[in-house]
Amino acid sequence: MELPLSQAQFSGTFLMLAVSNMLLWEKVSSIPACLAEEGGCWNPIVETFNSAMQRGETLRNLADQLYTELNSKLIRRDKTAVRAGTYCHSTLSNSPDGETKHADVETEKYLKMLINFVGAWISPLYHLVIELSAMQDVPETILSKAKDIEENKRELLDDLKWILTKVRISH
Repeated sequence: MELPLSQAQFSGTFLMLAVSNMLLWEKVSSIPACLAEEGGCWNPIVETFNSAMQRGETLRNLADQLYTELNSKLIRRDKTAVRAGTYCHSTLSNSPDGETKHADVETEKYLKMLINFVGAWISPLYHLVIELSAMQDVPETILSKAKDIEENKRELLDDLKWILTKVRISH
């Protein structure tokens, strides 16, 4: 005689009941707020945010290096090129007059703005890499920096989108 618990239909029903009960518990999360590791607590949101910040710094440095190389090797010296290099689009997110305080901006709105801002660069960077690849006598350092910038922008965009999904869940 077979016990009812060993029957396939009953165990499937029991599993479904157990899982649905767990999901009904208050404040259940598929990703724990803190993952225990040997060195202490590991928070995936903090790690992704730090990664995005580091990637942003890397992008700024790469863009500065690329501009310097483009300016010295490929672009003729005229006022337009000089002006373009002295204007930084990232000043849109800097505080006014170099102050450290920022205006209170809703986190989700700010993330969406950053996603739109970073996303707007994806297509132009892709085309820049294509055009530089097709040009003759383009130094390999310039092409590799353009490719690095494109790849880092895509990864930064992925990080920002992931952070946005976590911010939406926590509200």
